[in-house]
Amino acid sequence: MDFTAPLASAFHVLCRNGTQLPKADLERTLGIDSHNPTWTALRNLFGRPWFSRVWVVQEVVYGRDPVFLLGKRAVAWDQLASVASRLFDQVLFQLLEHDVQHPESKLRYPVGVQSIAEIQHAREIKRLRKHESLQQILLEFHHFGATNAKDKIYALMGLATDALHDAVLDPTYGKLVSVEQVYTDVAQHLLLRDQSVLILQRAGVGFGNRNASLPSWVPDWRAFADDNCFGSIHGITGYQAGLDHASGARLKVSDPTGRTLVVEGLIVDEVRQVGSVRVPLPDDTHEASLRHVIDDGAWLSETWGTMEALKRRMRAGALPRIAAGDSTIDMLEEALCRTIVANFSFLHPQTPTQYCKVWRKYVQELSYGPQYPLSEMTEQTWKGVMGFDIACTRATMGRRLFATENGLMGLTGPDTRPGDSIAIILGGKTPFLIRSDNNSSPGPWTLVGEAYIHGMMNGEALDLNNVIEIELV
Repeated sequence: MDFTAPLASAFHVLCRNGTQLPKADLERTLGIDSHNPTWTALRNLFGRPWFSRVWVVQEVVYGRDPVFLLGKRAVAWDQLASVASRLFDQVLFQLLEHDVQHPESKLRYPVGVQSIAEIQHAREIKRLRKHESLQQILLEFHHFGATNAKDKIYALMGLATDALHDAVLDPTYGKLVSVEQVYTDVAQHLLLRDQSVLILQRAGVGFGNRNASLPSWVPDWRAFADDNCFGSIHGITGYQAGLDHASGARLKVSDPTGRTLVVEGLIVDEVRQVGSVRVPLPDDTHEASLRHVIDDGAWLSETWGTMEALKRRMRAGALPRIAAGDSTIDMLEEALCRTIVANFSFLHPQTPTQYCKVWRKYVQELSYGPQYPLSEMTEQTWKGVMGFDIACTRATMGRRLFATENGLMGLTGPDTRPGDSIAIILGGKTPFLIRSDNNSSPGPWTLVGEAYIHGMMNGEALDLNNVIEIELV
């Protein structure tokens, strides 16, 4: 079956009716039964774990004209990638939704849909002969699986132009060297060799599910995580909180054991208030779906409540000038809208706030009252609302909204606490949260993790005249 035509038709229906169009209505409009043998076969194909194995990336990227074989059938990789691209880029996930979601994943569609799109992007990078560092490659494919945890690094080295002829990166298998030691040695080598802090975007204790024996600045590549690391989408969003590493970042290790990393930067603010973690829908039952809708409404109310608390502080003159300045209440509302999409929308990246109010009203009425009248929405408006909803889900799922002492708002990992400090590290794409357990004097610091903080993402908080050394353990 040629899936291209029905997928294109489905996209137009979604644009006309919005992302919340029930799956049954979408199928009825298109004349598609996604549970028939053909669509079930496609769902099962994309659900195969083969697509999420890390060694597959190199095999496909370096294949001249890859052909995917399954039993007696064969399909060209480019054709497979075309179908996956339509499903992924045009958000037609609901046609292939699982009945049961992976317990640790934010994804409700077969993992192969996203994996194929990402591998195809890497093929295009190779075709154009662009260079990518091992740090970049590790961030892009960190969520692919491997039987041997060391292969989370070793299987990707062939894609990185800077991994060739580097003896320190030679694979070390066997029990004499632990996975933790390999991860630590590679992280230290890349950070010091490149004088770039890119892989810190996937490090930190604030996202949980990591080995406690690792230094906080060493990424645990085994930890299950979706791909929406803020640092890994910096090429799209242009985040430059710590400017480019060429601005003078100097990294070093300060103790003989190699467990203390010294970075340069500034401590600029502190977490004052944290919200609830926004959690994904756990299963596909009616009861769970209803609970999820109600939870989304509660999350939305709490999120806007954070902004209202900042408004009260602003009216009382309690916000420092760094946040208040000449800002107005309207600017706070815009800041919140941009924060919950990390200032990025798939369909309208330049104006994510344009559709925020419509999206908010729709979620509120979906949660607490009659559905928002879709007939009043133009197709263009629903395209924008759809883009906003996708970006918001991608940015907020599994994260907390927080407010700072200086009146800014941000998103970060689930294990964030009030009192965590906010640091700008030279060369970092985003701000970072750090934590000190020493009550008598600040530092050494534990890296909590990356954060999106509206008003800090383009170097606004960086003062190169007051840079200090920050010890991360």
